[in-house]
Amino acid sequence: MPLLLLSILLLVLVLRFVRTRRHRLAVALPLAVFVAFLVLQAMGCGGGGSGPSAATGTPAGTYTVAVTGTSGSITHTTALTLIVN
Repeated sequence: MPLLLLSILLLVLVLRFVRTRRHRLAVALPLAVFVAFLVLQAMGCGGGGSGPSAATGTPAGTYTVAVTGTSGSITHTTALTLIVN
């Protein structure tokens, strides 16, 4: 996007300060084509997709999770049950 804005600014400056019509066209036409190219590139970078994607993650079910805690030389482990709906 910054490149597009700088290109448009350059195009405006060229059209303002180039003296003859012939020079104006010779300088502005390639720059105008470049600006059009940038606009088309920006339009082509849209998100889009084919609707919502399938849900991902952990399948529904019951899982056993082991949790271990350690402090110094003492270790304690316990089992927890995790239910995913």
